[in-house]
Amino acid sequence: MPQPAVTLDPSELNSPRIHRLYAYWQHHRGKRGGQLPRRADIAPDQIRDLLPNIMIVDVERDPMRFRYRLVGTRVVEYNGVEFTGRYLGDAKVAEAVAAMWSQVGLKAQAETPEPAVFFKNRDEYRYSAYLAGWAGETGELSNPLRALAATPSRERGMGGTNRGRYSNPALDARLEEAMRTVDDKKREALLQQASKLLIADYGLLPLYFETAIWAMRRDLTYAARADQMTLAQFVTTRPVSR
Repeated sequence: MPQPAVTLDPSELNSPRIHRLYAYWQHHRGKRGGQLPRRADIAPDQIRDLLPNIMIVDVERDPMRFRYRLVGTRVVEYNGVEFTGRYLGDAKVAEAVAAMWSQVGLKAQAETPEPAVFFKNRDEYRYSAYLAGWAGETGELSNPLRALAATPSRERGMGGTNRGRYSNPALDARLEEAMRTVDDKKREALLQQASKLLIADYGLLPLYFETAIWAMRRDLTYAARADQMTLAQFVTTRPVSR
């Protein structure tokens, strides 16, 4: 059975900072007739002394993800990691992988810098390995293989995001042939061969595949997309027996 919601009693909180933030929040909530305050209602200069203890989280809906836009310095100190600009769960995954490598004798340390610093370091090849996610735009392997695994070549438009310096001429040949092949079954076979070469070389280490879930009314249906986006024009109706 569903559990009843828990109501927080502010009088039970001991922190003066939390009391002040709660009062500030309730003030703006009251100005909106009991509705949640909007981002524009919050003036950072009015709660300057509270900012080191505050996090601002962006909610992205296609797909549903949560991104830390801003993380206060005291929150960073408490957690021992900077995750401004990161998505919920990214840092934990990197830390888990680093811990596993350390257990088998590999010296590993997880770093979670701000995006601008991360991409600069990545593009300058300062990382032995890095965590990244990828959503295939074409629904098959040509897109991620071309971006992440092909030998980098601006002239051929290959390997644009290959920062691991992986290169295998046999993979490149199968991938390029697949991209020229119109027949679906033949193209699929070539991409599978290229993928097997990549995995055998440990050029990429797949950690997990995200599962997207769509909830609809009984009379509506939606065909899942590889890019996890939700587009209203593809929601269709279906008969429902009563």
